Amino acid sequence: MDYNERINTVLKNLHAGGDDLMKSERKSNPKSPQTAFFDPFGVYSHGITGAQEKVSPLTFNRLRAMADTEVAWAIIKWFQDNVARFATPNSPKGDPGFKIATVDEEYRPDKRDKKEMKEIENFLLMTGTLRSDDRPDNLDTFLRKIVKDSMTLDAMAIELVPNSRGEIAEMYAVDAATIKVCRPEEGFDGDAKIRYIQDVEGTVYAKYAYDELIYGIRNVRTDIRYAGYGESELEVAIRLITGLINGLSYNISYFTKSSVPLGLLSIVGNMGTDALQDFKREWYTQLRGPASRWKIPMIQLEEGQGVNWTDIKGTSKDMEYHLWMQFQINLLCALYGVNPSAIGFEGYNPGSKPLFGESGSKTQTEQDENTNTGLRPVLNFVGSAINQRIMPMLFDGRYKMVWTGIDEEDEARKLEMQSKRLQDGLATVNEIRAENDQEPIKAKWADAPAN
Repeated sequence: MDYNERINTVLKNLHAGGDDLMKSERKSNPKSPQTAFFDPFGVYSHGITGAQEKVSPLTFNRLRAMADTEVAWAIIKWFQDNVARFATPNSPKGDPGFKIATVDEEYRPDKRDKKEMKEIENFLLMTGTLRSDDRPDNLDTFLRKIVKDSMTLDAMAIELVPNSRGEIAEMYAVDAATIKVCRPEEGFDGDAKIRYIQDVEGTVYAKYAYDELIYGIRNVRTDIRYAGYGESELEVAIRLITGLINGLSYNISYFTKSSVPLGLLSIVGNMGTDALQDFKREWYTQLRGPASRWKIPMIQLEEGQGVNWTDIKGTSKDMEYHLWMQFQINLLCALYGVNPSAIGFEGYNPGSKPLFGESGSKTQTEQDENTNTGLRPVLNFVGSAINQRIMPMLFDGRYKMVWTGIDEEDEARKLEMQSKRLQDGLATVNEIRAENDQEPIKAKWADAPAN
């Protein structure tokens, strides 16, 4: 069939109601893209193991060392603590948590569905279908581990362990720094099914097919030099981390290693050499600083009489580089999308939107805006990994995991909309109760519109 005949056939079927044919035309025999998504020449890719290497002057070990600095550690710990708050089942009070819902939001679950949903909830809480002393994590510790790696390395690794029937039975948080990505079309060691390997000190310890490991990155990019790997906030913040380390070291050394005197003491008058030496000894004996620091230099001026003091040290704010340190902390918080107040620091720009209301107390809306900016993307990232890779392997993928209670404002708006739907006769009492995961009321009026 030539081109013109093919077009005429498609148009004829379209006018005859042949939409299904057009859909099949789009779905059948898809062509492969022409673009190179990985380095085609292997300049940046293949290491000693044959897998794709992460090309960066900052290795994973160096990123972890940077994450151990005080401010970076506080930011990452904030993410760990706040994501772990969602490691509990949904509460009627609207507290942070999660729930299992049907993919079809209009479908009302029956008893069998609710039983399956409860099994999935227990699976997530235990990170497996059965309790095991050999599996170290529950959902709380599991989330803390993968969030720590993600916020430090921009890499998250989860091993999915099947049972004898090929169904997912357990999930484990894996050290993401040991995982290397293989080219999809090449695999590893001649096996195209291998998508990832675990490289421990140059030794290939494990090999994973696509359905055996989740490897997630948040900060994706198209640069083929870094194909398959993310870009950690700490890689961008290397100068900020260096500045913070230098600033803290300078401040600490002021009290332990500083040789700069506090000032200069000038003794005016024709004092004899012996008398001057006696005065110096008496002074140093009684007024010397800790560990003999800040030794005061003395000079003698012959004309006149008296004693003069010349202050040399700066103010405490000069010594601390107060605004400079504050600026760096704010920039690092901005990279992570966290308000400095969330980790105990004040904002840099006094002319920006105030953190507090006119009464001096932080309102709920302002608090949500200031602290949840960076939290939502991380929750979405973890939730997407669970829903796209884990949930389809449980009960034919008919269910999904949903975070609940992200903020009180969302819950209040939800209740307001439900109340309005009831008043307008757009929903029944039992329909609203089903949306809130509550048991139906066995009465006719509960299944009838309110008006």
